[in-house]
Amino acid sequence: MNPQHSAQSQHQVWMGYTDDDTPQPDPSTSGSSIAHYSYYDPQADLYPPYGDSYYEPYQTISLMNTSPATPGQVAPMAPDLNSCLWPPTGISTYSGMSSSSSGSLFPPPEPEYDNVQLAISTAFHPQAHPHLPPCDTVFRSSDAVFFYISSSTILSACPNAFNTYIGGSLNDPKFRLEPIDLDGPSQELNVVFHMLYGSSCAINSPSLETLINAIDRMPSYSITPKEHIVPSSSLHILLLSHVPYHPFELYSLAASHGLDSLAVKTSSHLLSHRLQNVTDEQVRRIGAIYLKRLAMLHFGRVTELKNILLQPPELHAPAEECSIVQQNKLTRAWAIASASLVWDARPDLSTPSILAVLNPLMHQVDCTGCQQALRERIQDVVVRWSSVKTSYFFSLHSKMGSRPAVRRAFSIVTHLAKHIG
Repeated sequence: MNPQHSAQSQHQVWMGYTDDDTPQPDPSTSGSSIAHYSYYDPQADLYPPYGDSYYEPYQTISLMNTSPATPGQVAPMAPDLNSCLWPPTGISTYSGMSSSSSGSLFPPPEPEYDNVQLAISTAFHPQAHPHLPPCDTVFRSSDAVFFYISSSTILSACPNAFNTYIGGSLNDPKFRLEPIDLDGPSQELNVVFHMLYGSSCAINSPSLETLINAIDRMPSYSITPKEHIVPSSSLHILLLSHVPYHPFELYSLAASHGLDSLAVKTSSHLLSHRLQNVTDEQVRRIGAIYLKRLAMLHFGRVTELKNILLQPPELHAPAEECSIVQQNKLTRAWAIASASLVWDARPDLSTPSILAVLNPLMHQVDCTGCQQALRERIQDVVVRWSSVKTSYFFSLHSKMGSRPAVRRAFSIVTHLAKHIG
C-alpha cells in the first residue's frame, strides 16, 4: 500500500504497512506525535490471494504516542482516529472533552498509555458497505472486536433484532452513544451480522462449530434462524457444504431450529447412521418430531426392500426340458437369497450389494426361459430399490405409510421419543 499523508493542526498522520504488515512511522515526521492505524480497503488489501490463505475477520489498530503529552495537553492522535474510523454521520469527533460530552464512540487513550490497540472487523468497518446506509451503531464482541453496523440495515432484515438482549429497539438514540457489548465471540458475531446483511461469511472459513454456535446464539438476540436460513441464503449454502462430513450434527441443528429444508437434505446422508447409537442428549436436541421422521426413513426403506424382494421370478409354461419341479428350485433359491439380504438389511444397502447376492443365481439355472425371467426380476429389483426415497418426507397417507409394519414402527418411535424427551 502506498503511504498516504494528511496534515491536520500541528501534527501529521501517516498510514502505511511494511512487507510484514507492521505499521511503521514516516521518517519525515521524526520527533512528532504519530497515530498508526489500519487503512481499510476491502477491495484491495483485506482479502488474501486466492488459494489456501486465510485471514482473520478483524484487523488490529495500534495507537502510539511517541511524544508524551504534558499536563493539560490533549493527546494528538484522537481527532484523526475519530475522523478516519467514523465517517460523517452526525456524530462529532473528539475535541478535547470527555467522550460522554462529545459523542465520540472511542475516547482518546489516556496520556500515560504509550500503546493502545483496537481490533475492528474487516467485514464491518465504517467503509465496508458504501452502497448501504452509513454505520451508526457499534457492537463489541466478548473478545473486544468492534463491528460498525447500520441499524437500518439490521432492522430491515429483522425488526426485533437484539431487542431482548439490549432491552430496547436499535432505533433508540441512546444506542448511538457508546458500543453495545455482546456476549458472543467475534467469529460467531461475524456469522450473525453477515446473515442479517445478506452476505456470505465463507471468505472467513468459519468452522462448523462456529456456525452451529452462532446459530444457537441467535434466539438470545431475538433472531429466529428459520426466518433467515432459507435455501436461497448464503448461510444455508455454506451449511450444506458440511453435510457430507458432519450430517448428524447438522441434522440436530436443523431439528432444534425447525430448518426443514436443511433437515431434508441432510437426512439422505444419515441412512448409514445407526439409531441405537443416538445418545439421550442428542435425542433431546433433535426432539420427538424429527427423530420420528428419521426413524420413519430407516424403517420405511427396510420395509420397502422386503416388499421388493418378496415376489419371486415369474414361472413360464412347463416344457420337456424345464418342468414345474425344476422351476420351483429357482423359486426356493430366490427365497434363500432374499432372506439373506433381508436378515441384515440396512437403509443404506447399496445396489452392488444386492447384485452380488442375486446374480450368482444365474449359474444355478440351465433353462433359457428361467434365465430370462430371473434376469428381468433382478433388473426390476434394482430399478425399484433405486427409486425408493432417500429423504425422510414420506407421506403418511401414501401406500407405504399405510402398511402395518411402518405404522407399528411409527408408534414405537413416537413412544420412545416421548419418554426420552
